[in-house]
Amino acid sequence: MKQLIGKLTLIGAALAFTLPAAAIEIPQRLMATQQAGLAGDEAANQEAISALGKLVKADGSDALALALLGSSETAAARYQDQPWQKMQAAEKGMAHLDKSLALLKVKATPAEIFRVTTTAACTFIKVPKMFNRLDQGYGLIQGLIASPGFDRAPPQAKASAYLCAIEADIKAGRPAQAKAQIAALTSLAPQGRHMAQLKQLEDQLNQAKGE
Repeated sequence: MKQLIGKLTLIGAALAFTLPAAAIEIPQRLMATQQAGLAGDEAANQEAISALGKLVKADGSDALALALLGSSETAAARYQDQPWQKMQAAEKGMAHLDKSLALLKVKATPAEIFRVTTTAACTFIKVPKMFNRLDQGYGLIQGLIASPGFDRAPPQAKASAYLCAIEADIKAGRPAQAKAQIAALTSLAPQGRHMAQLKQLEDQLNQAKGE
């Protein structure tokens, strides 16, 4: 269960980059609060869950609000004391992420598809193996990267997708694929906020190769 806490602490880093604007805009203050919660601020995380929960209650078809709520609820596992509480929080969050993905099949703009898919995929990739979500997350992020509209996304949005794909390759023991993704990201965006996290992933890859 300690692994769960550590993994969830990193969710915010992969989702903190600029993403394409969606048809339904989430207030910037709420986005900032949500990111702070994912990064380790318990009070901010609870505030985000409350605010996003109200948005979802007002419009249950808002896939983006539901995805953000799910990621915050999954991250809330780290703030729980009992193992069963941690499991309950994570499972509740991932259930909401599943629902947000299902809503994309009903109606969604390209921007909403990008944001919801990235949020769900990165969260699934980062949760511990016991949840059996790695393959699902990897499939989602690879599908997004391979989609025709991916090239039109902002560089930092594409960087966030590549970072999650690289992490999935490392976790799944695919060093060759991870190196290819690193090369693609470095070529795409050789500078930016993502470079610090990319360096961490490269260090993890080198450590895994040395074991």
